[in-house]
Amino acid sequence: MQTKLRILVAAVAVQGLLGTGGVQADQPALRKLTPHLSVYCGPINVGILRDGRKALLIDCGDGAVADKLGELGVKTVDRIIFTHHHRDQACGAPAFVAAGAKIGVPEAERGFFEWPKLQWQWECRYNNMTLNYPSGPMFALTEGLKVDAGYADGQKFTWGPAELKALATPGHTAGSMSYEVNVDGKRVVFCGDCIYNEGQVWDLYSLNREYGPCGPTVTNKNGQTIRYRVLGWADYEAFLGARQVLQKSLGRVKQAKPDLLVPSHGRIMTDPAKAIDALVARLDACFDNYIAISHLRWDFADYYEVCTDSTRRDFLPLWKDGKVGATLRNKAAPPCVSHHGETSWVLKSKDGPALVTDYENGAEKELQKMVAKGELSGVECLWITHYHDDHCRAGVVPFRKAFPRATVITDSHVAEVITAPAAWPPLPCLNPDKVQVDRVTKDGESWRWHEFKLTAYHFPGQTLYHGGLLAETGDLRILFVGDALTAGGIEDYCAFNRNWLGRGLGYDRCLELVEKLQPTDLLYAHRDQAFAYTVEDCRFMRANLARREKLFAEVLPWDNPNYGLDGWWVMCRPYEVHVKIGDPQAGARAAFAVFLMNHSSVPQTAACRAVPPRSWGGPPLPPASLADTSDWPKAQIPPKTEGRVPLTLAVPAGVPPGRYVVPVDVRYGSRVLPQFTVALIMVGR
Repeated sequence: MQTKLRILVAAVAVQGLLGTGGVQADQPALRKLTPHLSVYCGPINVGILRDGRKALLIDCGDGAVADKLGELGVKTVDRIIFTHHHRDQACGAPAFVAAGAKIGVPEAERGFFEWPKLQWQWECRYNNMTLNYPSGPMFALTEGLKVDAGYADGQKFTWGPAELKALATPGHTAGSMSYEVNVDGKRVVFCGDCIYNEGQVWDLYSLNREYGPCGPTVTNKNGQTIRYRVLGWADYEAFLGARQVLQKSLGRVKQAKPDLLVPSHGRIMTDPAKAIDALVARLDACFDNYIAISHLRWDFADYYEVCTDSTRRDFLPLWKDGKVGATLRNKAAPPCVSHHGETSWVLKSKDGPALVTDYENGAEKELQKMVAKGELSGVECLWITHYHDDHCRAGVVPFRKAFPRATVITDSHVAEVITAPAAWPPLPCLNPDKVQVDRVTKDGESWRWHEFKLTAYHFPGQTLYHGGLLAETGDLRILFVGDALTAGGIEDYCAFNRNWLGRGLGYDRCLELVEKLQPTDLLYAHRDQAFAYTVEDCRFMRANLARREKLFAEVLPWDNPNYGLDGWWVMCRPYEVHVKIGDPQAGARAAFAVFLMNHSSVPQTAACRAVPPRSWGGPPLPPASLADTSDWPKAQIPPKTEGRVPLTLAVPAGVPPGRYVVPVDVRYGSRVLPQFTVALIMVGR
């Protein structure tokens, strides 16, 4: 076993500490908590419980901790226990397992460790609304681990000089576990990503889970009212939905009265109760701000009742008396427009032809009936507001067959996604069918269509990939807002849609446009009524978003809160990379790029490398936190700009045909982010 550990240490140190790239000045170090308990402070904080020359690890991160074990006199890693199943927690585990270490995990997440291929099923690729729970592909392991033990809530066990207790602490993931370690007269809790530091969490997009308004409510035989969650919608419309679950978990940690609190990401806390209380209060403030202008208060009043535990007075002024369910500013739509099906509006010209916004299955049949009745003389245009599957279903092929001369038009940001969906990672509600777009518009581009002046805008509200269309004639100024704005507020309830904060970004941009354009009618894709916002409404909501940016900046440890809100600020494109191995002896090369959004106000340097699957063979790469990055592809990314780091990966000869998940290590500024994103390599013959 000692020989195996020496081999392991050599593997993680390969490329050494003396290379030109080397380990940065802020190289992670050991911190001794008690005579038998230490923490390796790396990209992931790793607990090291020592018993003579063997150790138990709590999480293992990228595996670089192996290089430090000798300083503690450790020769053997006996066991690794994990707080949750995310890649960055466990990507270094295979080397330890090969050296003889046993693996223990939360029983609730055992399947995610043992059978990660379940999380990469094709159902998770498209039309997916469950990126976080239970089987989302955002952060899952790319290859399985053999699990030797699963821990249940409250389970106690002894290892060496320590008594350990497993505490179920869901929140960051649905099955997260914390471990209470009692050793040397100290009680230390390793809490995973429940908390980052006093009053802070690593990200907020992981909390987009748990609650939801959809599903029947029934009364059971005991007279109790039960709400059934519909998996998908419940997690999609759930920004900060796991907040209360996390807060309850933090309460359990606080009740344990630890002397020290060790998070996976972040700082070791010496006053756990103070740190937890600060986070609970900040999360409440964040949610109160969020719900104050959310359309959930209108469309899903029951959602608000379920997931809030406080009462706000600064309700959106769209509710005239400041109460949920109050009369909203709906009004009859202008006679030149009508709503059809689930998502479509029809704009009728005086000459008879129509422009249609968005397409849901079967919409063409209703349009054909309107033509047959003489209500329309034909359909000339289809404007697609955004990429979601219920707005461009089936690649709009049935619509094209019904109206072959119609022109399909959309904003340039939308066109990027819908014309090549396979190139994109599993964005929420991504439609797998390509859409042929005939005209791609730029922000502010105008043209004449019959008696209307049409102007296209980038309208990044509900999603970054969204457009708005203004139709003007006479005194009418009709703005088709897709799913961005509603009579009851904004639709920013899924972080993975990329709802950015900041002046001129996201919803602030949308509301600024409405304030400037002052349309007479706003048309939301899913309702058959028009509505309007006053300048006061827009300014109220923009002020709320400005406060939100400050509140979220306090609760997140990044220099800009969008890093903790934008689950796709790092992504691989094309996400699906198809390669053919024509010559079994020569192999092939897969090319893709890592796209990184620099949300900061200063330039950032990004370096990336692809990590070949273990099944391909070959020597293991050194941990990201120890590797010499001098030969990693790099990019200097200007502020508020998306940068691109091209990567090429050799696919060895003899690799069987199939789909392979390839993780990517990222160094971004001073941060090391092991296996932070992935690409799918599709190998064929």
